[in-house]
Amino acid sequence: MKYYGKTHRHPNSTFEYTRSSLTELMTWDATDDLKLINVPLLMMAGSAADSLYLTEDTIEKATGTNDKELKSTSSRNFSANIFNRVKNGLTRGR
Repeated sequence: MKYYGKTHRHPNSTFEYTRSSLTELMTWDATDDLKLINVPLLMMAGSAADSLYLTEDTIEKATGTNDKELKSTSSRNFSANIFNRVKNGLTRGR
């Protein structure tokens, strides 16, 4: 397998960050534009997940849709069960 950077990179590329791009990357917040989500939103997180607070914060910041739901559980098969329900067109406990 060839490394893409060796075969397809731009000839002037140095593969180094500039100070300005690194500063922009460090100040970028992925949650800034969550208000732009205007489609139904389903988020899943384990009740003991270290990142649960991030999911809860995301649900609060997604103000562009009223159809949003956070599913939290301790079940190991929870994600697979939800995936199968969505795949089969079953949502909201139907």
